[in-house]
Amino acid sequence: MSEVSFCRNNSVVVRIAMWSVFLHCLYVIKGAQMKSIYRCLVMVICVAALSGCKVGYFHAETTLSSDGSVERAILQPKSKTPDAAREPVSWEKTGFTAEKSFDDFAGDIRKLPLADDGNDYFAAWTKVASANDLPEHFAKLSGDESFTSRFERQFERRDLGLLIEFVWEETLTDVVTLDEFRKARVEGIELFVRILETTLNQALDEEYDTTKLIDWIRNEGAAFAMDATDLVYDFARAKARSLPDNSHDDVRTRQFVTLCEEYGFMGLFDESGSLQQEAVLKLAESIIQKTVERRDGKPLDAELIRDLLDASGWSGNDGQSPVAERLKGEWKRAIEAQPGGSEAVEKQAKNLVARIQGVHGVSTEKFRFVMTFPGVVVQTNGVLVSDDRVSWQFSGSDAWPAGFSMTGRSLLDESGKIDELKKWRETVHRETLLRVRDLVSKDQQLIEVLKKCRATGNLTPLRELADSSDDGDIVDRSRRLLTLLVPVDDN
Repeated sequence: MSEVSFCRNNSVVVRIAMWSVFLHCLYVIKGAQMKSIYRCLVMVICVAALSGCKVGYFHAETTLSSDGSVERAILQPKSKTPDAAREPVSWEKTGFTAEKSFDDFAGDIRKLPLADDGNDYFAAWTKVASANDLPEHFAKLSGDESFTSRFERQFERRDLGLLIEFVWEETLTDVVTLDEFRKARVEGIELFVRILETTLNQALDEEYDTTKLIDWIRNEGAAFAMDATDLVYDFARAKARSLPDNSHDDVRTRQFVTLCEEYGFMGLFDESGSLQQEAVLKLAESIIQKTVERRDGKPLDAELIRDLLDASGWSGNDGQSPVAERLKGEWKRAIEAQPGGSEAVEKQAKNLVARIQGVHGVSTEKFRFVMTFPGVVVQTNGVLVSDDRVSWQFSGSDAWPAGFSMTGRSLLDESGKIDELKKWRETVHRETLLRVRDLVSKDQQLIEVLKKCRATGNLTPLRELADSSDDGDIVDRSRRLLTLLVPVDDN
């Protein structure tokens, strides 16, 4: 299953989980129009991606030099670029161009024709002495403005004597923790059920008894919501430090199918794993049918079921019937009746949203970063484009809940002044470089000896160490290294 199709299915699957909080899950249907307070309450639990929002494409091309200096070029939406980052003083060159999707543009940013202004996408590039000096070209606030997502970088350059090791990690940050996620989720359910119970009692109590419905929401429904959203969180954490992998999505889809069946929600998915909207509506109708009773003892009328679905927005209808209008009106009054009124509820909801969805739980950003390393890349969680070049392509939602990291490690051969290693340099490859690194990286004495070899232009210091050291482990490592670097008959 493709990433796009799963994201679409996942958004509906999470909405099924929201049946545990009944009407509030129904607000998330595509195209549903609602007041901001409704949307906040929806996002208290739902971590599915918003549909219909314009995608923003973020391109970055980076070159790391052997001295630790960094060149970076960016191309991204002007509206999503911090004001300070659009200032020419932050860059050697700036300009504007039309939108560039990943299908439209594969690089190089520096070759793009740029205008002084008037276009949707901002382009810039610069060279700085270290990773810490790169301009902050991305910043996104959480809903309650308590946390800002940025790109944070960690860089280490380590001299291993014959090799220089470069380790790069760049993380698109988010701030959600499992503990706060679970606490906020419970608080959100309690807030919603409190408002919903008041709404149903005020709007329907004379004719209908909704006690069983509220009980179902607080018990079976809430339990299902906990299990379903735990699945979302667990799989998101598992992907946080790797590129999106459709196999992960397939596993998660199967887990959701199994979970739904365990709760008796049968027949919601077809053979391909796609959730069937009509089946979900039937499930909703069934829950209402079983948990709402007429006070006069007569069978529940289909009109009430339709009105409940219409009032929530789930059915896709405008909900203009008298009962639907009464439900929506009582919902607003129930919010106003909460301590502090709608303003306090909205503030509480924003706080809950930030603790559950962080910055990237609902995201339309798409990122493609390409980076060139010194030497040969020996480890990365990206796609290896060439020996020294790596590409990462991911969505903002991949940074939920705790950030998405791009990592790379490269090794640069520094044996050029040692003539007797000429044959080794001609045949050196990634595996050989790694073997050298593994032999020397944890032994500072051996590293210092290799630095002397580099300075003197020969391997004499290494041979002397192998012959004279009283440390058996040092002797063993030195001799294994010599065997690796030069033919046995030359030693």
